[in-house]
Amino acid sequence: MKEKVLLKTNLFICIIIILGFFITSIISYHSNKQIFQKDIEEVSNLTSEGIYHNIDTIFSKPINVSMTMANDVLLKDFLGEEALKKDDDSYIKQMQDYLNAYRIKYGYDSVFLVSKETSRYYYYNGLDRILTKDNPENEWYYDFLNSKAEYDIKIDNDEVANANNDITVFINCAIKGENKETIGVVGVGFRVKNLQNLLAKYETEYGIDTYLINAQGTIEISSTDTAYKEKNIFQNDVFQQLKKDILNKDSNMQDFWYHSGKRKGYLVSRYIDNLEWYLLIDHDTSQLQANLNSQIIGGFLVIIAVSPVYWSLLPISLKNITIRLCV
Repeated sequence: MKEKVLLKTNLFICIIIILGFFITSIISYHSNKQIFQKDIEEVSNLTSEGIYHNIDTIFSKPINVSMTMANDVLLKDFLGEEALKKDDDSYIKQMQDYLNAYRIKYGYDSVFLVSKETSRYYYYNGLDRILTKDNPENEWYYDFLNSKAEYDIKIDNDEVANANNDITVFINCAIKGENKETIGVVGVGFRVKNLQNLLAKYETEYGIDTYLINAQGTIEISSTDTAYKEKNIFQNDVFQQLKKDILNKDSNMQDFWYHSGKRKGYLVSRYIDNLEWYLLIDHDTSQLQANLNSQIIGGFLVIIAVSPVYWSLLPISLKNITIRLCV
């Protein structure tokens, strides 16, 4: 009888100890998960804020400079004289000096002007070429004219001499005549690699992926890709499922957790109004979640492994207690 009572007591104590370990592990797991998720959210949101303001600053200045040139009366007068002076070397030199002065002052990699009347492409070293509709490289120009937009941003290769076709961010701005008709396109450009290096720095420091995409999902700029490659982010199944949330303009910022297949993460989407692009901050937490799961599974395995030890030691402890009580 005493042996049955002792067995039941041992079993009860062993179960209590094991359950205690299990409950403690589960509570610890959920607590760590909440802390881990909160940290991810704070880091991602703060990083998106920092990148957003950096991007806004980087693009605001060249947009303003391009619009200033587009509204410059002197430049409009130059274009008005082009039909008569286009073959005059001094006229081309004046245009070159004007564009080069902006390049030097603001440190841009490219400053250019295209005349709608002659399709001549002027840049900081003079006359570069004449744009024709049959050349696919010139689609950007004719697409911009047809869009009737005040300005746009284009990621393209820089074709001018000595530019080595480097991928460049171009700000194209329409020059309007007296009757509000477009008489030319002027703009500036800076190498995309500088912006890519900035994004890469954030990615390395905070363990995130960053993308600047347009409304169609084309990656305009990331640390590894540009719109020149015409890569669409929605070709990825994860982002395809989140397309509606990502392209939501109702709020300045959307942030949400997602789970697709083996991939888990936290995504922040911000709309940049003056670029008409979306900034995406993707924090893939799949590996972190896997590590957290491994920890709790490891804890459970340890509990299971030591349970027989508790079971074997408890009877001895209880017998010693019984002997002492009897004495």
